[in-house]
Amino acid sequence: MPWFGKKKQEEPPVSKLLVAQYKEYRIPGPTSGLAFCTLQGREAICASALHSKKISAVTMTGGGLWNFKANDSVFSLATANFGGEDVVIAGSGGKVLAISENGEKLWQYAMPQGSGVMAGLSSAAVGLHELQNEIGYEDVYHIATGKLNGDEVVVAVAGGIYMTEGPQVITSEGEQRCALKTKTLGITRPIQIAGCLLDLSPVGNAILGMVNYKAYGKVSVISEEAKIIKDLKVHIDQARKGGGDLPLQDKRRGKLVGGKFGDKNVFVVGTPIHLSVAAVSLDGTQLWSYFPTRAIGSMSGVNDIKIGSLSGKSAVVVGCSDGSVHVIDEAGRRLDSWGYPVPVTNVDWGMIEGKDAVAIGLYDGRILTYTMKTALT
Repeated sequence: MPWFGKKKQEEPPVSKLLVAQYKEYRIPGPTSGLAFCTLQGREAICASALHSKKISAVTMTGGGLWNFKANDSVFSLATANFGGEDVVIAGSGGKVLAISENGEKLWQYAMPQGSGVMAGLSSAAVGLHELQNEIGYEDVYHIATGKLNGDEVVVAVAGGIYMTEGPQVITSEGEQRCALKTKTLGITRPIQIAGCLLDLSPVGNAILGMVNYKAYGKVSVISEEAKIIKDLKVHIDQARKGGGDLPLQDKRRGKLVGGKFGDKNVFVVGTPIHLSVAAVSLDGTQLWSYFPTRAIGSMSGVNDIKIGSLSGKSAVVVGCSDGSVHVIDEAGRRLDSWGYPVPVTNVDWGMIEGKDAVAIGLYDGRILTYTMKTALT
């Protein structure tokens, strides 16, 4: 027994990550969406490429299932399960599309469109408008799926000419459930979501969002009536002055994702203009900050974050524009990290042949899958 005080609590053992590459796939351009899914009763992977009008679904062994041709570029993609059927959801041409497990369109939802009037803008502003359209900010650039008050829904965010009615909450049948709009002094305005930093709450009764570009220090919990239920403070380490003045780049938007660490409801957030990724519980407790950088002071530019399961416990995978991937346990400890010579545009968790797995989408069109497990050191 120690002479003074209580016995020091032992630190939990650190796990070593055992990673094995499974297979490589290719699509014609940077991934704009990437998801593990089950289609036609088989393990599959679904992906879309930036500026491509095609969504592809293949089995994990590489066998083609289907290609869906959209009328416009596909800037976002997710999966859902509606009434027991696995469905692929995509954002394209100002519309949200639902695609069946056989590659057939189930429905489409047109995002409310503004006037789109560009008259009177300077040539520089017009150039910015065109650039934003090129990288998806003038289209449906983000979708999330999950439950809201017991019902399966899609939440879609669009910019530019499609932003006048705010983020849309859409039913599993393709109908508008509500638009996230607030009313102040008799004037109704849409909630402005910062980039695509939005997700459904893991509790299932609200939406999580960063509601403006100056509020990277908090995440709002938003009801479907567009009421701010509460604001949760987030400590994310700021980049050095000027560090955020980076050139616009495809998918350089950051990510907010809600999920669970065991039985704890949490969200994890990272942005292009900060040096760290933060995990916060929905009771407002900051759990950890993690620095996903290759070198001290470098800009990681978080492009995607997913919460998944690894050896029966929660874990996080982060993909960055500097080409790095980071696998983090629920305590915020790095299990492994590695890098590629091009930006990582998308990541996802899934299962391959009964093993925990991640998929990594790269800017050059490659999609790499890895199986993994932990072993105590």
